Amino acid sequence: MIGLLTLLGCSSKTFTEGSNAATRPGNSQQAPDGKSNHAASSKSSSSAEVKLIVADERQFQEVVDGHRGKVVLVDFWATWCLTCVEHFPETVKLHNEHATDGLAVVTVSFDSLDERAAVEEFLKHAEASKLDNLLSKYDGVGTEVPKAFGFEGVLPHYRLYDRTGKLRYLWDEPPADLKEKVAELLAEKPGE
Repeated sequence: MIGLLTLLGCSSKTFTEGSNAATRPGNSQQAPDGKSNHAASSKSSSSAEVKLIVADERQFQEVVDGHRGKVVLVDFWATWCLTCVEHFPETVKLHNEHATDGLAVVTVSFDSLDERAAVEEFLKHAEASKLDNLLSKYDGVGTEVPKAFGFEGVLPHYRLYDRTGKLRYLWDEPPADLKEKVAELLAEKPGE
């Protein structure tokens, strides 16, 4: 419960006190390899059905791997994270602006499994039906939850993979340079 209360304010709050965001120049950093390319659903509007998949870290990686050939933006968030909710429309907007250029977006909610209906309603209202939307299968807040997905626990948390599936950038807060980094990776041809 203390961990949950710690996260309620979010921005720069952590699941644990072990965040390494301060060591990242410009809060953006080169990162290790990942993969990418998975088909998104074809409808989008506030009335479009939202598909929300309960997933563990293996299933998450399969979704990212399924987007090979595209640039992949991943937004880790939760409905109880005010900063996450405030910046979520930017994630949807980036998808809408660049999907035809080769951008795929994956969202991973860290809400409780009991809150699935609320997450689906939020995603529907945010017009996020074209995105790959996942709900972490791990109930509760603790260090094992974010570590299972490969980070220290700051929400929101963003990752950006290039067309070859390499994880190129990650941020532990809403990135000021996200649009520029997306444009940079979209401009790259596979193999560059």
